[in-house]
Amino acid sequence: MVKLTMIACVTDGLPLAEGLDDGRDLTDAEMYKQQVKALFKNLPKGHNEASRMSVETGPYVFHYIIEGHVCYLTMCDHSYHCSGNFCS
Repeated sequence: MVKLTMIACVTDGLPLAEGLDDGRDLTDAEMYKQQVKALFKNLPKGHNEASRMSVETGPYVFHYIIEGHVCYLTMCDHSYHCSGNFCS
């Protein structure tokens, strides 16, 4: 199940939008949001070279795609089977 969705600008790492599934049902939602923001801040530095990547974080996985200058990120349960768009 998707727990969190965020979109950010790659050139400056600033968030552009947050989905309605904003993690309200998560006990550590703010901690995960801070991890997402840290990932976004590293985007302009080129630390995340891959245009598609999955990153494990405890019981969840961040899946992101970079297209153009926009990063689309979702956080899902580990058991959630993602489509081929994210997983390699």
